Parts: sequence; structure tokens; C-alpha cells
Amino acid sequence: MANNEFKTGNFSLLGQIDPFTRLVYVSSIKEESTMIKLLNDIIYSNDQYKIANTVFNLIYKDSRYLEYVIKLLDNNLIDFSLIKEQVADDIINNTTWAFDYFSNNLDKLYKFGYTLSITKSFINNAITSEEKSQIFIDKIIENDNRDIRDSLMISLMIRKPDIKEEDLVKFISTPEGIKSKIPRMFLRMSSKNEVYEDIRNIIFRNFKLFFNAELYKKMELYKILSEKVDVEELKKYRNIFKLYQAFGTMDVDEVLTTLINKNDYDFLDKMVKDKEISFIGSGTTTRVYKVEDKVIKITRKKHQQATAIKDLYLLAPTQTKYVKLDDDVMVVEIQDYLSDTYDGIGITKEDIINWNMEMEKLGYVVTDPLCSNLKSDNFGFLKSYKDANLGNMKESDIPEWFKKRPLVLYDIDLIYRKDDEHKKIMKFH
Repeated sequence: MANNEFKTGNFSLLGQIDPFTRLVYVSSIKEESTMIKLLNDIIYSNDQYKIANTVFNLIYKDSRYLEYVIKLLDNNLIDFSLIKEQVADDIINNTTWAFDYFSNNLDKLYKFGYTLSITKSFINNAITSEEKSQIFIDKIIENDNRDIRDSLMISLMIRKPDIKEEDLVKFISTPEGIKSKIPRMFLRMSSKNEVYEDIRNIIFRNFKLFFNAELYKKMELYKILSEKVDVEELKKYRNIFKLYQAFGTMDVDEVLTTLINKNDYDFLDKMVKDKEISFIGSGTTTRVYKVEDKVIKITRKKHQQATAIKDLYLLAPTQTKYVKLDDDVMVVEIQDYLSDTYDGIGITKEDIINWNMEMEKLGYVVTDPLCSNLKSDNFGFLKSYKDANLGNMKESDIPEWFKKRPLVLYDIDLIYRKDDEHKKIMKFH
């Protein structure tokens, strides 16, 4: 691009030259009208957004262009990950507009959390005075985006562990219904770092409030709380905690916490009350436990090709609940505990062949390799064929082999009908 062409206000090729040469060209602009033309090109043209940071770094302190600085920010044209720490410090500490702007636009500070230079600079500036700190805290509390609230409050608390109890309590309880990962996180941190002991004590003093607000790990939080305070007020969760102790995995904690947050845990609570829980086994994504005559399976990822056919008599009767997490789906299945013997005889290859042939006859395809390989791992016997999902079946429709040997499959998610054009996909709402 010729220098003369550039001086006449033709910026069409500016985004295509190397960053250093671009900086030299932009730095050479002396006329206010020329800079304003370039700024309008950036703001209103899809072609010039890539040079926004170059221009922004040159004008953020120039009062002539304050209107355009704000427009660049409002239009999300500035990539904050490219702003160096020294420049971020200068923006926050040496301009008249930055503190007010970012206080009222917390989303600009949120994207990369405390790893972002502009966020670090802003928080370091905010904690230099009680007035600024309080403004920042109040703005966080007012915000109704859970991720923004958590990210910025955590970043602030790491730098300012002497946060006032009334502010932390207000944050954790407002707006109503918004959950947080702060309670468990700071109890865990404070046990290793005395700097956060005051925050730990605030949580202990208000343990019920913080337990109710915990987003992901209520059971871990319950464990920490029960070692330090009288959790009598939380006794209604004791059965669920017993289940967590038996499973002992973080995945399970997230499932149980989600069920509690949705007030949808009664079916598990009643099932495990006053009962012994014992481990049966686990797979890559599943853990299985026995609760007297019942089996609980909690699975992180079920196979995508599935029909969730629950009313077929050849499948174990199953109570299923899908638990939607932030970025995943967990599946809770409850079944009767099935025996691997019937009338004293274990599962035979003939039993599995009969089962496979009946599925074929009924028009189902089974993609579980254990079934096709005649392995007995996922099979069990009902106490009686009458315990099966018979629905409206007539007695004469039930195969004689099944009446004599009521074999059913535990894993019900790897089955689809032959006449489906495609394997059905599980959908979660």
C-alpha cells in the first residue's frame, strides 16, 4: 500500500500488512479527521476489525477519541487477550473512563478470568481503596450471570481475602436461586492456606446458606462442614451423603448435587434410607452399587445410539432418570438385583442364544458386543417371568423358554428396532 494512498484515507489494505508496519502507519496519523475516518471504518466495516487493537492501543488516553474508544469496547472489537500487562495497567490506572466503564461492563473482564491482564489490573486497582472495592463487589452482586459472578468474585477474593461477611453473604444469596462454586472451593483452599481462614469461618457461620448455594459439590461440602460444625439442620441430606460415601467419585457428587438443587432426590433418599450399600463393580463410565434387593447405576455417558426401550419383557425393569449437567448428561438407573442363577443353574450359552433369537424375532438389533459374544456379564434372572415388563402380552405370547428361564438384559441402551432408518439418538431436555 502506497503511503500517499494511505494518507488520503484509503485503509482497505491496512489489515493485510504486517503488524509492525501497520503500527508505523497508524502512528503516523496526525489529522483528527483521518483518525476518525479510520475508526469509523473499523467500527462499521467487517474488513477492518482486525486492526482494532492496534488503533485502540494508540488512542485509549486521547480525549478526542473517547467516544470511539467506548464504541470499540461496546462492539466487542477489542481482543483483551492481546493487551499486554503494562498497557492494561496504564488503561486502568491512568485514564478517566476505565474504572467506571469496566465496573458497568463486567462481561469485558470475565472472558479469561484472572488470567486476563485487564482483569488483573482492574482488580489490583479496585482493592487500593475501600470505595472502589465496594463498587466492584456491589456490581458483581447485582449481576445475574452465574459464570461472570463466580469468576470475578473468586478473582477478587483471591486478592482480597478480608472481604466483609455481609458482602459475601449477600453475594451467595442474591439473586435468589443462582448457585455458586465458591463455598466448596474456598473451604478447600482455606484448609491449605491460612490467608483464607476468615472466609472459611464465614462459611462455617452461615453453613446452611452456603450449602444451599453450592453449585457442583454439595456432598464434598457436607463432608467438610460435618467435621467442623453441627449440621443438624442438614440432616435431611444424610441418606444422600451415605450414597456419596459409597460411590466416592466426583462425578457422583455432581449428579447428587444437581438432584438436590432441583429438589428431585426423594427417590434415592427413600431407597437408601436405613439400608446397607455395597459395591458391585464399575466400568469405564459406570459405577454400580447394591442396596439390599436393588441396584443403582450412575453412568457418565450413555451410548449415543439408543432407544431407551423400557417396556420390553426381555429387558430388566428399569427406573431411569436423566440428570442434565452443564456440559454432560448423567444417567441414574435403578433395577432389581438379579441373580446369575435360576433353580440352581447359572446362565448358559443356550439361555443367551434363546434371548438373542427372541430379540431377532421381535425385530430388535442388539449392539452390545457381550450379547453377540454370548457373554453373561450383562444378564440376570428375574425371580419369575411374571416380574417382567409384560404389558398387555397374552400368556400364550410368552415363550416357554422365558417362563422356565426368565433371562433379561441389564444394559437397556444398546438396542434399536430393525425398521428404524437410523439408530435413534437419546435426547435430553
